[in-house]
Amino acid sequence: MKTIICSRPGMRRAGVAHAERTIHPDDAFTPEQWKAIDADPAFAVIDAGDQTTDMGDEERRAAIAKAVGKVPDGQNATVAAVSQIAGFRVTGAEIKAAQDAAKE
Repeated sequence: MKTIICSRPGMRRAGVAHAERTIHPDDAFTPEQWKAIDADPAFAVIDAGDQTTDMGDEERRAAIAKAVGKVPDGQNATVAAVSQIAGFRVTGAEIKAAQDAAKE
């Protein structure tokens, strides 16, 4: 099982209009479709075994903000960098929201 988190509900990938958060069986999409969804910065794909699926929205936002703050000086807060620090896949939209919140 995998959870797809879509930062812009209604976006279409792999022939499906995605909701904000949906759980799919592994065979719901082909390997190529999973790769295309995962590569899109508007989506995050989380394996069912990943503990982040149990996070609430506020807890997730706080974890992302903390990870963004830990990006080394001189390095961009990319999806790959922040995901690695956080320990789970984040989207570009989530990073931007954390950066905007930090400015307030």
